Amino acid sequence: MTLPSIDALAAQSARLKRVFGWLFGIGAFLLFSEVLYIPLKGIVQAVGTPDLGSASERLVLLAIECLPALALLAALWTARHLFKTYAEGAILSAEGGRLLGRMGDWLVASGILAVLVGPANTKMDALTGSYATVQVALICVGVAIRLVGRVQGLAAQIKADHEQIV
Repeated sequence: MTLPSIDALAAQSARLKRVFGWLFGIGAFLLFSEVLYIPLKGIVQAVGTPDLGSASERLVLLAIECLPALALLAALWTARHLFKTYAEGAILSAEGGRLLGRMGDWLVASGILAVLVGPANTKMDALTGSYATVQVALICVGVAIRLVGRVQGLAAQIKADHEQIV
């Protein structure tokens, strides 16, 4: 089995950086347009009417429900930065390990926030448990990615020590 060269990894990382950039942009657009635009429009239209209070409450509740999606967007943005670091040739670096760990942190945060504010109280979820199961899986994947980030950071330290000796 031949290992890919650093140049090949950098090229793949540059492509992934673009993919994650697009995913972040699309996700941010969808989050704003589908979730926040209509409530904001309702507040603007309710200015000066008795409906302003209820429109504001709906916006606050919707913003709270969006917290898991915002954490996922932060994970996508962090992944974009991670692959940017890799594309610059820093495949085994402390910065890459830090970013990988941060991406895991965002996934864990998204899973926890989704359990706290998500629609886990629906009748279907009470029967199947699918929503909670997906969130627990997301938390576990986030913890694993975080651990891999710590391992990469440690490997980068060992590499730096080895380069000083040689």
